[in-house]
Amino acid sequence: MQNCVRKASLLAIAVLLTLSGSAFAGDNAGATFSITTPIEISGVGPGATVDVAISAAGMVGVKQFDVTLEVSPADAFLLTTTDASFAANSAFPISPGVEVPAANQVKSGAASFGAAANGDAALGTFTLKASSTMTTATMATITVVRVSLGPSSSARD
Repeated sequence: MQNCVRKASLLAIAVLLTLSGSAFAGDNAGATFSITTPIEISGVGPGATVDVAISAAGMVGVKQFDVTLEVSPADAFLLTTTDASFAANSAFPISPGVEVPAANQVKSGAASFGAAANGDAALGTFTLKASSTMTTATMATITVVRVSLGPSSSARD
């Protein structure tokens, strides 16, 4: 799969989203997340795909997670359950696809680990398809707006 992504700025190579203890409680209060695609992208034409890999560091006893991305402008990518996809890391085999919680968002299905994950791991990769309105001159922003993880579906932060 070919990405037609170029750097928007040197600082946009990778973004680290650190969730503070007040916003993310429990054993995973110190967990941090990174997105390995520039948050500001351009040079992507209609129908091209962009891979957005999500990683976590400092996980404690995590058995389930989901991740929500937000795209601006909302029509830059086809954020539907048939056009966007999420592939969980091969160590975490269950990922039931994507959901669309809002017009400009895509959410991974709740991925379940076979055993509790501790430490650092790649969670998975979203593949987004550019819409017909996306041109190589369009600047789009991709942001992680929510990460939920924990030991069970009912005990996630």
